[in-house]
Amino acid sequence: MNQIRNSLNELSNISDADWTYFSSKLKKIEFNKKETILSNGQTENYLLLKLIFLP
Repeated sequence: MNQIRNSLNELSNISDADWTYFSSKLKKIEFNKKETILSNGQTENYLLLKLIFLP
């Protein structure tokens, strides 16, 4: 969660109250490689975050 907050803070500072509210709505879902997430014509209604951190 700290990685997400740090990444968002690079765009705009988030107050602790706003972060608490936002992070309470997050749910981690993992997908397998090559797994279909959406079919053609479907609309994504959720925020998908992919954070890659290189050493």
